[in-house]
Amino acid sequence: MATNKEHAENLATILAALRLFQDTFEDFDGDAVKASKYGAHFADAMPLSTDDIEILCERLNSGEIQLCEVDVCIAGNAAINGKCGDPECVCS
Repeated sequence: MATNKEHAENLATILAALRLFQDTFEDFDGDAVKASKYGAHFADAMPLSTDDIEILCERLNSGEIQLCEVDVCIAGNAAINGKCGDPECVCS
């Protein structure tokens, strides 16, 4: 479980990354972001617009959206007690 200091550091880093992304892609549309070196992160979803990033940052800052720890298996999938339930995963 993260300490208060670790939680604050995690939140600050996420907010800074969101702001950097917002500044970097301010004049680009979603397709341009998908074509960038960050495109792999958006294989199944379009990136947020700069306005939506602004709202997300405000919601994170206000505490409306809380960061939480998620258990993951060794392959990085969401898990319960270290097992993701995927029969083809190495954790099974």
